[in-house]
Amino acid sequence: ILRRADTVVVPGQAMVDTLVDEKGVPRERALMIPNWGRPEIGISQKSVALRRELGVEEGELILLYAGNIGILQQLDPILDAAGGLKEKGVKFIFLGDGARREELTQRAEREGMSNVSFLGFQPEERFKAILTSADACLVTLQPGMDRLSAPSRAYTFLSAGQPLVAMMPRDSELAELVTETKTGWNVLDGAELADLAMTLKKNIPEIEKRGVNARALYQERFTKDSVSREYIKLL
Repeated sequence: ILRRADTVVVPGQAMVDTLVDEKGVPRERALMIPNWGRPEIGISQKSVALRRELGVEEGELILLYAGNIGILQQLDPILDAAGGLKEKGVKFIFLGDGARREELTQRAEREGMSNVSFLGFQPEERFKAILTSADACLVTLQPGMDRLSAPSRAYTFLSAGQPLVAMMPRDSELAELVTETKTGWNVLDGAELADLAMTLKKNIPEIEKRGVNARALYQERFTKDSVSREYIKLL
């Protein structure tokens, strides 16, 4: 089916290479069109009341992971970082569910990570409120998985003007994007994430600057309207 199709559309450039190298699709018939944010969220002020409700005190940092808590993502290094940042004013919040949620929740409880919360799926409006009240958002993929999967939640984060922390190899598509556009940071493991968190805690203006860049990048390249026009052009 892939080889006979007039065009095969995938949401990442590395996935184009997979089609060509492993599935026999001629390169001229493989096309990358990115996803857009679902939902698309605008910039809004952080809710001090919501941050307090989540157990975050003034001057503390929230790093948010929202998405599938499964096997394609690097999630243990996030807990590695959290374990080294207890009592350091850095909170990690997980939204979502998946095959590894229970295992990771048990590890956080076993190791006394009071700075880690697993909140499960949230109603859309509360999800938006938590997202916009965070300081930065984590996006992770196992090495090589960008050839098979696109971290679509990243576009929602960008739409909200949230800088990204991409935990993945430096040559992966999203890591290169956030580095080149200064819309976030790239880390390889828990140690680098912990170091970055402590640096960001002392440099809120840099977080805000990269958040502005994130929103601008989204508006330029990833809105539903602009991506839809690419499909219309293709059809």
